[in-house]
Amino acid sequence: MMYKTQTPKKTGANSVRTNFPFRLHYLLSQAKQLGVDDTLEWHPSGEKFVIYNQEKFTTKILPNVFKQTKFASFRRQLNAYGFERETKPNNLPTNSEDSFMVY
Repeated sequence: MMYKTQTPKKTGANSVRTNFPFRLHYLLSQAKQLGVDDTLEWHPSGEKFVIYNQEKFTTKILPNVFKQTKFASFRRQLNAYGFERETKPNNLPTNSEDSFMVY
């Protein structure tokens, strides 16, 4: 699922502020290169994403990428952009564990 993102706004002399969908898309697109594909990745359909380990995602990724420390805040951001949690996901990737979330 692709979202049209706004052009990043400059907030300082050389810094760029990006919005939530842009950061999320970048993280998912670069998950393997960043070494976090065991925590989250695109669903095989390419229309949703899977979080395999909420605890690791909350402690390692949220503070560094989204400047948040609570998963509830991340979930509110997802909801604000129209994401919905799938309760009975189909076609999960082969490395899925018992605890996972599909959005």
